[in-house]
Amino acid sequence: MCDVDVLIVFVSLLVLYIITTHCFIRKMKTRESEFVHIYQESIQEQDDRTTAMEQHMWRLEQEICRTQCCSDAKRREIATEEHLKKLSEMEVARVQVSRNWKVNKMGYYLMQMESFLL
Repeated sequence: MCDVDVLIVFVSLLVLYIITTHCFIRKMKTRESEFVHIYQESIQEQDDRTTAMEQHMWRLEQEICRTQCCSDAKRREIATEEHLKKLSEMEVARVQVSRNWKVNKMGYYLMQMESFLL
C-alpha cells in the first residue's frame, strides 16, 4: 500500500467517524429535547397540582372559619337562652313570693276582721 492509499483510507475513516459522530450528536440532541419536554411537562403538572392544592387549602380555611363562626354564634345563643331561662325562673319566684305575701296579708286582714266581728 502506498502512502496515498493509506491517506485515502485514513480520510474515509475520518469522514465515517465525523458522520457517525454527527448522527450521534443529532440523536443525543433529539433525546435531550425529548427529556427537556418531558421534564417541562412534569414541572407544569407539579405546578398545576400545587395550585389546585393551594386553592383547596384556601377553601378549607374559609370553611373552617365559617364553621367556627357558626359554632361561636350557637354557643352565644345557648348562653342567651340559659340567661333568659334564669331570668324567667327568678320572675316566677318573685311572682310566687308576691302572691304568697298577698295571700298571707289577706288572711291576716280576714283574721283581724273576724276577730273584730266576734
